Amino acid sequence: MTVQFERRTDRPDAEGRCTIHLRAYFEGQRLRLVTREKCLASEWQTDKQRFRRSKQGYQDANDYLDSLAARVQAAYRQLRTSGIEHTPEELKAALAPPAPAEKPKPEPARMLVVLFDEYRTAQSARGMRFNTLKTLNTSRNLVAEFAAKLPKGLTLAAYDMAIHDRLLGFLRHEKKLAQNSIWKVVKHIKAMLAYLNRDRGMPLAVEPKQLKAEWVDVDKVYLTAAELATLEAAKLPVGLVRTRDAFLFCCYTGLRYSDLAELREGNLHDWSGARVLRLTQAKTRTSVSIYLTGTASALLDKYLGEGLRLLQVMANQVMNRNLKEISKRAGLRELVEVGDYRNGQDGQATGAQV
Repeated sequence: MTVQFERRTDRPDAEGRCTIHLRAYFEGQRLRLVTREKCLASEWQTDKQRFRRSKQGYQDANDYLDSLAARVQAAYRQLRTSGIEHTPEELKAALAPPAPAEKPKPEPARMLVVLFDEYRTAQSARGMRFNTLKTLNTSRNLVAEFAAKLPKGLTLAAYDMAIHDRLLGFLRHEKKLAQNSIWKVVKHIKAMLAYLNRDRGMPLAVEPKQLKAEWVDVDKVYLTAAELATLEAAKLPVGLVRTRDAFLFCCYTGLRYSDLAELREGNLHDWSGARVLRLTQAKTRTSVSIYLTGTASALLDKYLGEGLRLLQVMANQVMNRNLKEISKRAGLRELVEVGDYRNGQDGQATGAQV
């Protein structure tokens, strides 16, 4: 290949400067390129194909011509060794500057409620217990209700400390949740954010450990035998009788609400002329047998055969609301709540207070 430079004189500019062209000859073909340099006739040495000293910046201009010639030679050699047909067009393409790399498109903002659903699905696949998933879904629904109030919804990137404080205000003042109920929602949010960051590599706007909500110990007042008798004898609308009977059955047997909701006829057994409940507790996964007193057994007989469950229970929130009304109608003004116990220790209260 032979590379030459030529000053074209056919199209001078207003000042009389003409463009320098590159000519490359190879295998009977010719490549012509327009360079970025221009000069007057007095600034160009035709025999040496270089700029004279009279041209301002002549050295840089000559270096540019040398580098351009070297690039053409290198591109030609590359075409020959690669087996690509070396035509002027291919040579021009090889000399063209590379196209700018396409900027990666930013990922669409992920909505927090959608990610909450994905977290719940993942925990279900990993074996989270059914009743725990139910409480997790309650927290998810509260977050969804809060997010619906925001003009642009709630994304993961937007969930910072300021938004968290607004959520706490929503839970406390609009939803009227007690402190321990707020604590449970925050607990679920922290676990969800930790999963998204640790297991899925998603960046967070706030560290989960920064999200604070305090658990408070609540004084519990328990019903006496006389108060239980008052509840038994209270005249109630039909809609409240089922709640009263389910609550009394829990009192007589020591069952948690989560276990009561799962009782089936298969859990009921006869033993030495009496009745026994045999079940695996939802929270502890331990098997227990509970002897039924005559009063407790009579409550089961009242609803036996009405459905798959031994007692027809409603959602925990509805049961708590009904308990308030039942206590008022029965004349009880002390605290009444459904509580959970583990290994004889007082656990988290799941009921309401009146």
